[in-house]
Amino acid sequence: SYDVSLRLDRPNSQLLVTGTARGIADVRRHVAMMSGPRREVPPALWAELMRTRTLQGPEALIEELQAGCGCRVHIERSQHEVRIFGDEEAIQKAEHLLDDLASKCKQHTIELRDRSALSAHALETIAKTASVSLRLEKETLTILGFQEAVDRSIASIQEYV
Repeated sequence: SYDVSLRLDRPNSQLLVTGTARGIADVRRHVAMMSGPRREVPPALWAELMRTRTLQGPEALIEELQAGCGCRVHIERSQHEVRIFGDEEAIQKAEHLLDDLASKCKQHTIELRDRSALSAHALETIAKTASVSLRLEKETLTILGFQEAVDRSIASIQEYV
């Protein structure tokens, strides 16, 4: 409780805040956390964020990202983008961290001569063991994730195709 008073001015679409400097600053921070910019991310980074979103510890990228920048990051599920919620400084820090993560990710596409050589079980095992995401299409298999993990998984997949 910071001794603030809030009033919504609907006709002018404004939130009027009065109170102590500390209270007003706290309200500004809360409002900043409610909306944030959308940021497009490369497919390889998006796949890595999605793959690790429910993990705990150092592999949980979103958790590490949020701790590193002090804001909330939401992964859009229907497109390769994230939303960043926080103040301007935290958003800039998050964007810098996202750029850094993106530079460490890659995708590699392998042409498949015989798709039947790769069973669902084999693909799941490779993805889990190598810590990558796999996208199987009609005649190709795309590997997405951190560069080293993608490179390791290529060799495993080459054994099947």
